[in-house]
Amino acid sequence: MTKTTYSTHVLEQLKGDFTCGIEQFVINDLESYDNDWYTHLQDIINHGCVSGTVSSLIYYNQTIAFHDEHEDEIDDLIEEYLENTGETFADLVATMNFEVFNIDLLKNWKAWFAYEFVASNINRALEDDLYEDLEKDVASFLDNMIMVDGFEYDEHKQIAIDIFESIEETDNEIDLENERMTQDVNLHSLIETLLYNGFSMEDIDQQTYFGNISFSFNTETGMHILEVQ
Repeated sequence: MTKTTYSTHVLEQLKGDFTCGIEQFVINDLESYDNDWYTHLQDIINHGCVSGTVSSLIYYNQTIAFHDEHEDEIDDLIEEYLENTGETFADLVATMNFEVFNIDLLKNWKAWFAYEFVASNINRALEDDLYEDLEKDVASFLDNMIMVDGFEYDEHKQIAIDIFESIEETDNEIDLENERMTQDVNLHSLIETLLYNGFSMEDIDQQTYFGNISFSFNTETGMHILEVQ
């Protein structure tokens, strides 16, 4: 079942997979809604651009400019839709309901069609659970732990995500101050150990960024393992 909300961390993942110009345009629009972006996406899916929910494509000057900039991509998306549905272009034209054919109306319709088609593709990927909302998962994970001094999720969100992402199902060793030892510890203890050994939160952030600190998971003990290189 699809989650009711997603953080902006998922949008960053979507950017890496939906890379054509129109897809990036849609994602940039969604970003402007911050953590309410998924609700806005559902408004697009349910009501379409005709409702005015897409502020960047309300007026003809906006939709015509969008069409002219992305015309080749729009035509490719229409072709993809026809291949997926088995419809003909004549069938699609019949849904346009133009009383009088007008090139501006056609461009407006094509712009809306492409935007909604991309929005539907993004929504389908979310419904298929192709993306993990690490920001929410990490926040929930850390909420169940006692925070060490100096660690606040809102302030050090990215390092928390980095730590969470780097946990793997392997065994590693701890190596602090040239004293090698193997130890099973939980994530709270990992950060506490780093702070105890003189690392500031900024140090941890930097060292994690450069890959000098890694975390893993011991499947036998169910505990997290730290390695400092």
